[in-house]
Amino acid sequence: MNKTSLIVFLLVLLSISPVFAFDEAGGTVSGIVTDVDWVSSSLTVRYSDPYTRNADEITVRVSKEATINRGTKSISFSDIRQSDRIVVIYYSDDLSGFKARRISDLNQGNR
Repeated sequence: MNKTSLIVFLLVLLSISPVFAFDEAGGTVSGIVTDVDWVSSSLTVRYSDPYTRNADEITVRVSKEATINRGTKSISFSDIRQSDRIVVIYYSDDLSGFKARRISDLNQGNR
């Protein structure tokens, strides 16, 4: 493999980013909430890997700075329930794993 082919291959490889991947700015995952832990302020999301079609899970911590919405309405972390369909924009915090930057609850209506 010549040098140019190797560079092109690496650029293509870097441009393919699965749902679980992130860069310095963060990543996005869309799926179903399987666990909500109000004590540790974290939630677990089950999602389908777009490449393998296998189910996987990610756990993210939710700080007070995270923005949480349902539609155009702002909601609190305690409003999120198991089986809610959500989208989480997260980033990597080396000390505590993944942290949510923004959560969008895709469920309709109030509870």
